[in-house]
Amino acid sequence: MSSDDQKNAEMDKKMPGAESNNVYDLSREQDTSAGAGLETIQKILFGEQMRAGQQQVDRVKQESRNAVKELAGRLDGRIDQLTETMYAQFDALKQTLEQHASQAKVVEERTDSAIGACEFALTESIRGTRAELILEMKQSLADLENRSMDRDKLAEIFTEVAHQVTSDRKQTTA
Repeated sequence: MSSDDQKNAEMDKKMPGAESNNVYDLSREQDTSAGAGLETIQKILFGEQMRAGQQQVDRVKQESRNAVKELAGRLDGRIDQLTETMYAQFDALKQTLEQHASQAKVVEERTDSAIGACEFALTESIRGTRAELILEMKQSLADLENRSMDRDKLAEIFTEVAHQVTSDRKQTTA
């Protein structure tokens, strides 16, 4: 059944009891043998052209499908290639980052070690300087005490000499 026949049948269903105004329907009511003959003549006259046209349409459809499949395959391949490249670059960046992090850790450890060594050296230097200062202060204090004692001894000696001179004078004058 052709699409016109289907449309007419649907119209008849929609309007029960109503007659169709379609010319095709009227011709259907006429002699079907004449219609069949016309159809046969059309098939003979236009059948080869219709087959060639249909084959051409089918060939274009197939070529389109093949082109779409080929394009999809090429796109999939390109996407896969780009994905692989992206992952390779990501892995390279990740590895570089890990190397830099490792190097930074080594530098940090060396810096901490150098700071620790400097702290230790500075602490030892301060201790040594402090010990030297304490020793010098003790020596200075001892010198001051010795000087005081020397002054005291000199004062005693001078006092004794003065007493002896005074007592010698007294003895010589007496």
